Amino acid sequence: MIKYCPTCNRSSDEARFIGEFCEFCIIDKIKATLPKVIKIRRCKVCGSIRDSKGFTEYSDEAMSDAISQQFHMPNSKIRFKGLDESKKIAELHISYELSEGGVGFNYPISIKFTKEMCPSCYRRSAGYYEAILQLRGSDRNVAKFLDSFNPFLIRGNAFVSKTEEMGNGIDMYISDKKLVSGYFALHKILKPKVSYKLYGVKKGKKLYRHIYSLTV
Repeated sequence: MIKYCPTCNRSSDEARFIGEFCEFCIIDKIKATLPKVIKIRRCKVCGSIRDSKGFTEYSDEAMSDAISQQFHMPNSKIRFKGLDESKKIAELHISYELSEGGVGFNYPISIKFTKEMCPSCYRRSAGYYEAILQLRGSDRNVAKFLDSFNPFLIRGNAFVSKTEEMGNGIDMYISDKKLVSGYFALHKILKPKVSYKLYGVKKGKKLYRHIYSLTV
């Protein structure tokens, strides 16, 4: 038996029906409830996107996640397909599940990016550090150590806020003391001397900077 959509009069020969309505009218009804503009938090320094996990390196996956947080659509999946940077228009594909069946459609939306700094870039700009590595030795040995140490910091999303040249080496001011400890835990042959310096109190807990002194 042929069905006719009460909204557009399409027949079931022309379109798939979901309940009493054709899929085109169902899609139009869903689109009418969707926002036309959304705000996405983006770091103005590194370009990372604020998604459900925090600030994440810009990617299609991060954008899909960040946009989904703004829609609040249960039983749906939103996939980011691309962004026209000049017009700030994002192309999305939305899959929506209803009790009678599912529909999928493309949906353009205007994106407004906020101008802010992620915690990592803010700390970097403020010269934040939790550890000091006092590295001493010949230029050759220092360079060899850094060839291993610096990539380890980058993989852990840590940074060096300042480096000071010393007479027989360098002092490195590093953002993450746990990462420095982790490096030496992996490289047990290296045995730095470790000391601690109080630099503040947060919620009643004393905060210490770790100072590592290593000769290579």
